[in-house]
Amino acid sequence: MTMGVLTYVFMTTFILEYLLVYLVFKEKRKSSYTWLLYLAMSVFFAELTYLLADLPLGVYILVQAGITTVLSLFLHHYIFKVVDWRMIFFLAIFITLVTVVFNSLYQSIILAAAPDINYGVMNILGTTIVFGLILLIYRLLTKTRVFFVLRRIIEYPRLALMIALIISALNVTIELVKATFFLNDFSLLVTALYILSYGMVIAIYIFLLREYLRERQLKESEALILQQQAYLQRLESIQMDLRKIHHDYKNVATGLYAQVESGDIKAAQEFISTKMLQMDKEIRLDMQQLNQLANIEVIELKTLIMAKIMQAEKMQVQLMIEVLEPINKIPMEISDLLRCGGILMDNAIEAAAREKKPEVTIVLLKEQGKLTFIVKNPTSQTVDLQRIWTAGYSTKGESRGLGLTNLKEITRQYPDVWLETRVEKQEFVQMLTFKLT
Repeated sequence: MTMGVLTYVFMTTFILEYLLVYLVFKEKRKSSYTWLLYLAMSVFFAELTYLLADLPLGVYILVQAGITTVLSLFLHHYIFKVVDWRMIFFLAIFITLVTVVFNSLYQSIILAAAPDINYGVMNILGTTIVFGLILLIYRLLTKTRVFFVLRRIIEYPRLALMIALIISALNVTIELVKATFFLNDFSLLVTALYILSYGMVIAIYIFLLREYLRERQLKESEALILQQQAYLQRLESIQMDLRKIHHDYKNVATGLYAQVESGDIKAAQEFISTKMLQMDKEIRLDMQQLNQLANIEVIELKTLIMAKIMQAEKMQVQLMIEVLEPINKIPMEISDLLRCGGILMDNAIEAAAREKKPEVTIVLLKEQGKLTFIVKNPTSQTVDLQRIWTAGYSTKGESRGLGLTNLKEITRQYPDVWLETRVEKQEFVQMLTFKLT
């Protein structure tokens, strides 16, 4: 292959590895010259391939595999500074397995159909087809939990390193066996080694999936217990309020009767509006909250909202909820959903506590294949809708403006989630919209 073809092959591999690390760990490149670094390394690898070409085949395979692996890991880790190099190694090996098999299939098909095809053209065409195919697979997998489950490998770095090293050794062995015995990619021995390599990847994925499902079930059970406890506390609070009202009604009625008896109708009306109706309003608000919460079937979100209701009460903020239809699924990872919801509600409660009318309204609206999570709070300040997304900016003081920045970073990870902010009639409104599938 020519230098240009080799550079192209290495560059596409780097791009696929970069995208996989990003999709799994949601970490972006740290510099504007990332692609230049990848290009420079691709050119270097192409030169290295030519320099090592005169070595004995076995030595060539071992030396090239060792040098390219180490330098690739160094470069990826430099770009993704917060991702453990063992995780990058594991994902890079995964890409190597996929591209090797796809390339082998492509070459077998193309050589059977056009045996006289130019070798350079075949490699460029094959690399492009495989690159496009893997990008398509990435796109399809973003609709599933595959990348999220793969992210769990971060909890098992030694296991990831061990699997990656074993698969690397198997790949080198496959190449040595093929070169030594002049075997094709579909011989029995080569096929067995490929199956062993893929088997390890599948086994680790199944292990991670089982761990993820087990932990999720445990978290759901814990959330259900917390929700039930909060629900019972709320009912007990309402029951105590009802008992108090029932106990006080005799005294209230006596005072009201005395005012009516004396002919002071205005005082009686004022007494009713300030005492009796206020008590009735508080009870109705509690019942309204419980009725609306019953429509939220996502246990973790219901628990979060109940916690925020109690938080708002401590800050003397009235929190109203409107959920007209049952909500049984939200297309976002629970951990991200709770972070987003927590940021929106915390900001609204803190802002409302400083206003003359301390109220927060939460609406979950389902319509036209979309679910919108709306949080409203009154504002008497002028809100700069551009600056609120800047890290560090806050109307609450220095070093407290990270919430909305974090919120935006989370929502960027989901192509079917939109975040919108408005100021309407002295109300600060934030809307998180999810596309339902």
